[in-house]
Amino acid sequence: MKKQRWFWGFFFILSGILIIVSKLNLIPIEISAWSLFFTIFFVATTIQSILHKNVFGTLFSLAFLAIIYAKPLGIQAITPWTLLATTLLISIGISMVYRPKKNIYKNCSKKAESLYGNTNMQYEQSNDGFYKMHTNLNSSTRYIHTDDFKGADIRCRLGSMKIYFDQANIQGNHTDIYLDIELSSVELFFPKTWKIEKNFNQSMSGCNEDELFSNETTIIEATVTLHGSLTTSGLDIHYI
Repeated sequence: MKKQRWFWGFFFILSGILIIVSKLNLIPIEISAWSLFFTIFFVATTIQSILHKNVFGTLFSLAFLAIIYAKPLGIQAITPWTLLATTLLISIGISMVYRPKKNIYKNCSKKAESLYGNTNMQYEQSNDGFYKMHTNLNSSTRYIHTDDFKGADIRCRLGSMKIYFDQANIQGNHTDIYLDIELSSVELFFPKTWKIEKNFNQSMSGCNEDELFSNETTIIEATVTLHGSLTTSGLDIHYI
């Protein structure tokens, strides 16, 4: 998370400097200030997406760069919506064929998978209290009931998920939840006694969190750290 702040911090500083330089006509190439800003932005998201092996982020960043420079590239005949739709289909196809390995199970043993509900939803509860919930091209709602919650892996692609943790208890004072969300909307509902720390990467995504601690008597029982990545998605964090 610290490296990400440094990355985007330098991005905004460089963008501000280049916009001023472009207004002073010190750049030989004829380009508007906003085109320059978005060029730097999408180059930055491309680099970051490649480093994180993020297919959607990489291809969509390149697609937006192609839209900005359609005239120099000679592709004005391709409308932006056609290019974005094509990028979406290619991204989905590559994601289905190529899945980069993520070492998020190093502390969890391999468990047998079981299916619940529709065939696009994989739901697994490990014996040691670690949950895996996967949704593809569908919507799902899950309620976690356990007295010994030890973490979760949440994956959602082209879908929506609602997951309630208000009936879960953490025996220790900390646990982790891993996110892998692409082109999806996910809502997480936590007890007010949990402190949520956000330590995930975002690419063209947004995260909204309810205000907490308006009542000074609230006692924090456990801390949950969110890891992973959001790509062209929305994450809502609620407290109930």
